[in-house]
Amino acid sequence: MIRFLLGGRRLALTLLVVMTTVAFCGLGVWQVSRLDQRLADIAQAELRLAAAPVALAAGQPLDPDQLYYRRVELRGSFDASQEILRRNRSINGLTGFHIVTPFRLSGSQQAVMVDRGWIPYDEATVEQRAVFAPPAGELTIIGVVVKSQEADAPPYDPPVAPGQRLDAWFRINIPRIQQQVNTPLLPVFVEQQWQPSDPTTPPIRGESVPPDAGNHMSYAIQWFSFAIILLGGYAAITYQQWLRLREGEPAAPGGAFAVQGE
Repeated sequence: MIRFLLGGRRLALTLLVVMTTVAFCGLGVWQVSRLDQRLADIAQAELRLAAAPVALAAGQPLDPDQLYYRRVELRGSFDASQEILRRNRSINGLTGFHIVTPFRLSGSQQAVMVDRGWIPYDEATVEQRAVFAPPAGELTIIGVVVKSQEADAPPYDPPVAPGQRLDAWFRINIPRIQQQVNTPLLPVFVEQQWQPSDPTTPPIRGESVPPDAGNHMSYAIQWFSFAIILLGGYAAITYQQWLRLREGEPAAPGGAFAVQGE
């Protein structure tokens, strides 16, 4: 059997099947490792969301990785003149936007972009948004820190040309948004959290939840299944051909077997 597998042109086919099977298994292991990391991130996010808010003040060192999914307390004022929209947001099946507004921190020239919540799709023009303006003056808000979002997959936001302004964004990418905001921005943004005193009218805020586990498990199962199907199928076909060879049936070039006439 070993000589049959490694003989002639079948050697190249056997090596190809083995190498492809190893590659499929490697991809499966990679997806499992990504799932493990994702689950660790979820566990960490759950702990941070359960902790008491920490004050995010101007001038203090800021590590996005350490603040990710931390509840924070901000003191300052909104600048609605530079707010933007976050595309493709929905609530209870209704499509709309989130309003994202710079929040200037007290005692500082810096600001942080704050996602203030959902508004309906058909009430999102600049004029219509006036009814959703944030409170004027200095106030304290509580929110959850989120990392700046990278454009790693479509849809992509168009470039911001000098002197122009993009009103609606697919992603809250702080370095790109900074190009049209004249206040220095912190490298993260904050999702403002719902409070019992909030009105039931837009902008509607929710409670942040940890990221989900994604599709890593299903992808891992898929790759391992490919490996089993390929290796098992090749082994079954090869074994049948080897049995036929032992019984004296002629083999066609390349390891296939000729069809015998009556």
